[in-house]
Amino acid sequence: MSMYKGLEHVQFGHIAAEEEERALRSYFLETPEYVDILQTPERILVIGRKGSGKSAVYLSLKDAGEGKIIGLTLQDYPWEIHKRIKDSGAPQEHIYVNSWKYTLWVLLAKEVIGYSRPSKFRLWDPVWWRNLLNGNRRYLKNFLKRAYGSIAPSFTEVLVDRARNIRLFQIQGVKVESDVGPPEIRLSQLINFANRELESRILSLLPSKDAEPIYLLFDQLDLGWDGSEESKLLLIGLILAARDVMRAAIERNKNLRVILFLRSDIYEQLRFEDKNKLSDSIVRLVWDENRLRDLISRRIQASARGDWNDVFTDERLRSSQSPLRYIVKRTMLRPRDMIRFCSFALECAKSHGIERIDNACIYEAERPYSDYMRNEIIDESKSLQSARIDVLFETLKELGKEIVKKEEFLVVCRQRGIDGALALQELIALSVLGVYRRGGSRGGSRVMYRYETPSWENLRPSDELRVHPSLKYALELTEPRKHQGG
Repeated sequence: MSMYKGLEHVQFGHIAAEEEERALRSYFLETPEYVDILQTPERILVIGRKGSGKSAVYLSLKDAGEGKIIGLTLQDYPWEIHKRIKDSGAPQEHIYVNSWKYTLWVLLAKEVIGYSRPSKFRLWDPVWWRNLLNGNRRYLKNFLKRAYGSIAPSFTEVLVDRARNIRLFQIQGVKVESDVGPPEIRLSQLINFANRELESRILSLLPSKDAEPIYLLFDQLDLGWDGSEESKLLLIGLILAARDVMRAAIERNKNLRVILFLRSDIYEQLRFEDKNKLSDSIVRLVWDENRLRDLISRRIQASARGDWNDVFTDERLRSSQSPLRYIVKRTMLRPRDMIRFCSFALECAKSHGIERIDNACIYEAERPYSDYMRNEIIDESKSLQSARIDVLFETLKELGKEIVKKEEFLVVCRQRGIDGALALQELIALSVLGVYRRGGSRGGSRVMYRYETPSWENLRPSDELRVHPSLKYALELTEPRKHQGG
């Protein structure tokens, strides 16, 4: 007997994981990538497009991971101040590595002091006495008190004081010869010495491999992103610092995890010498039709004790597509898109008082969903420093067709004073336009969008291109009656 409670109880949740942290516990989908992150210490970088589920993974690790979890977001981070703290003697791509390493060590110092402190006083326990009298622990405690006036400085206070100025401090047992120059130069000098002093002491106090780990998680790294060279160097510095800290921990057989969550479109713009060597350190979040169905079914189960077949019709839509295939084709293979489309269809079904989401509601959902996708792409275009995405949308709207001939597009761009070749690159990079690829076992052609291809593959414009089906209504496009392989 089915336990399904009915459509009125179904909820698909919020499209942003950070807005539903508590509810996420009941329907988070553990993908193979999530298990890989948990089980492989070498993984330090989680990469995915905007809306691909990075924050959901971050929140689930923060909530369910074993051991001590330090979850940090960059929402209020003092990026502009950090930009002034450079290691002037380092190669360009390494100028922020030491300042980030220092930040990581200070955050870990706070935790190992608490981690190695026994929960209650036990006179007869030799381990308790070893922890109490541990010289490295005492050193770190004194260091934090001298530098910050507290053994628990906040994340945003590590490099700046409470007046939002460059922090200056003295390091016990370390002598810096020069005390002249701007504060940021003096702080950079101190940091280089501090890292050497802190690293060995903190590593000695980190949990061993057979103990519960310490997790240091960084989410929302795109919040300080403006596409400038300084922003790129700051992110490169954090990535390399995380790599160096993890290498040191692994060499000492310590159970530490440092994991960064970063948008793939931003990571692709970073250029540094060791980037190819990081391939084994990266987990890429990948979604397909079956996983997106499982994502929705998990939410149906959590809210109404049902699954996909209880909620969606099994009638075929245009081109004899199943409801699942039809909806997925209008996403960019991201959980956020799938949740949004299904939510619009659910609103329609509930408003009409029907028992399942039917074809009419799926078609009706396309219109508000199309506006949502347009806004998502406008937001994502900021990472490419494209200030003209609205102009490019208007260009496509003027052409008025889902299938765009390249030469016609270039003509309209010239009339508008736009670099047409560059515009095509941007629209393909954002998956607004897909390219046709000829051939295959059945002949004809198929459309490939950027989100369907490996990150290293460059899609070149074909003679004809296709606007992503999700944008049909937002751009008021007409559908072609017949197209080979379309």
